[in-house]
Amino acid sequence: MYRPNPFGNPDGSRADLKEIEYSFITDFPFGIQINRCQEELLNKRVIVGAKGSGKTVYLRKIQSILKHNQDETKTGIYVDELIDQNMNCTEKVIAFCDFYERDRLSEKWTQAWKVAILMSLSHKILFDPRLSAYIDDEERKAIQKHLKSAKFLFEDVVSVYQCMSSMLIVSDTVNKMNMLLNNLCWIELFNKIQKIIKKLPPIYFFLDAIDIEYEHSPLHWTSCQKGLFYAIMALLQDYTYGEKLHLIMSMRDNVFTSILKSEHATKFSKESHIFTLDWDESNIKDFLYRKIDKLDDCYFVALNDSKTVSSWLGISEIINERNETEKIDDFIFRHTRLVPRDIINLCNELAKLHEKITNNPNINISEWVKEIVLRESEAIGDELITICAKNIRINTMHKHVAQYGCSEIYTSDKYFIEGTPAKLVGLLSKYKNLPMTFDMINCLNKTADKEFDADVHLCDILWQNGALGFVDNDGKNHFYAQKFHGETLLPKYKNQYTFRSCINVRMQN
Repeated sequence: MYRPNPFGNPDGSRADLKEIEYSFITDFPFGIQINRCQEELLNKRVIVGAKGSGKTVYLRKIQSILKHNQDETKTGIYVDELIDQNMNCTEKVIAFCDFYERDRLSEKWTQAWKVAILMSLSHKILFDPRLSAYIDDEERKAIQKHLKSAKFLFEDVVSVYQCMSSMLIVSDTVNKMNMLLNNLCWIELFNKIQKIIKKLPPIYFFLDAIDIEYEHSPLHWTSCQKGLFYAIMALLQDYTYGEKLHLIMSMRDNVFTSILKSEHATKFSKESHIFTLDWDESNIKDFLYRKIDKLDDCYFVALNDSKTVSSWLGISEIINERNETEKIDDFIFRHTRLVPRDIINLCNELAKLHEKITNNPNINISEWVKEIVLRESEAIGDELITICAKNIRINTMHKHVAQYGCSEIYTSDKYFIEGTPAKLVGLLSKYKNLPMTFDMINCLNKTADKEFDADVHLCDILWQNGALGFVDNDGKNHFYAQKFHGETLLPKYKNQYTFRSCINVRMQN
C-alpha cells in the first residue's frame, strides 16, 4: 500500500513513535537489543550523537518504555510528560560566557545548571499532584520559603530549561549572577530536597540537545551543555539524588569531544551511563537495508527473491557525477553524512519512483535517481556550508559584545547575509573534487584567515562539522563523526584530505 514518507519522518521529535518502534529501533544498531535489554538502555544518562543521528528518538523511546512500565506495573515512578527541547536565549548564553574567564567557565555553568535542576525539581514537587501528595504542609512551606528567598518561586511546574532561561534573563550582569548562584538558600534547599526525595518515587526528567540554538553559536552553547553534563554526572554520584533523580540528556558529539579533551577524559571515556550513537558506513547500511526490507512490495520496481536497493530502484549500478560506474548502494551512501536523517530524507524522495513510472513508463530510471540523489546531496552540502559559515562568524566575534546587545549581529539569521557563505564557497571551490595534501590544507587556512580578517581555523571547523576528512593508507575516507571522538582538530600530516561528496556537489552547482 502506497503511503507518503514510507521511510519515516526525519524529525525524531515529531515522528510517530509506533512507526519508529517498528522500523527504527526494533533492532539496535549498536549492540543493544532494546526489546531484550531494556534495563541497559534505561541505565543511560547521556546520549551522544551528531545532528540527525537519532538522539531525540532514543530519548523518546526511553520515555515510552518508562511510561509503559509505569502503566503496566502501577508502581510508584514519576515520568515527566515532556522532553525539554528549547532554550531560545543564545544572546544570554553568550553574555554568561563573557562574565567569567575561560578556566572558570565550566565550573560556573555546572553551578548554574545545578541550581536550575534543583529549582525545577522543587516546583515539580510543589505543583505536580503525582509528587505533591508525598509531602506535608511543613515541607511545602519550607520549599516555598527557600524559593522565595531566591526570588524564583513560580506558580506552576517549570522545566529545567525554563528555569535556566529565567536565570539568564533576570541575572543579566555578573554581579547579579554571582548573587543568585552564591545564595545560601540553594544549599539549604538542596539538603531539604535530599531528605524529601527519599520518600518520593524515582523521578525521570528528559533534556534534549539544543540543536537549533547550538548552530547560532557553537562555541558558547558547547560551554553551556558541558556544564549541564557535569551537573548531571555530579548528581549521579550523590547517593540519594543518584538513586532517585534520573536526568537523561542528549548532547552533540562535538560537545562530548570537548569533554574528552579536558582533564576528565579518562573518567568519562568509558562511563557506562554514556551512550554514543556513532554511525558509520557499516551500521547505516544495516539501517537502510532493514528499512527497505520492511517496505511494502508495491514500492519495488524489480522485486525478486529478496528486497534490496537494486530490486527497489530497478538498477544495480549508476554512472555517477564523475562519469564512473558505481554501485547504486555506494552512490546513495556517499552523498549523505551517514546519519539516519539524511538517509530518510533521501529515500523518501527516491520512494516516489513508482509514481514517476506510473505516469511515464519510459522514464530513464538511472537519470532520475541520479538527479534526486544529487539534488538532496546539494541540500545537505548547503546546510553544512551554512553551519560552517556561522562558525566562522562566531570565531570573529569580539568579547563582551553580548553585554552591549550586539551579539545578534553574529548569531541571528536576520543579520546572516550571504557574504560569509558565499565567501566560503568561493574559497572551497578552488579545491573541489581534488585530492588535497597537508600543504594545501595549510594554504586554505591562511587564505581563509586573510579573507575573513581573523584566525578562523577554517579546516578545523570543516572537520568538526563533517565537511572535511582524510583518506587513510587503504584509500578509505574518514570524517569527524566516525569514531574520532577526542580529535577536535583536523588530524595533521595525513597523505590526503577530501571533502564530503555533498560539499563537492554543492560547489559544483
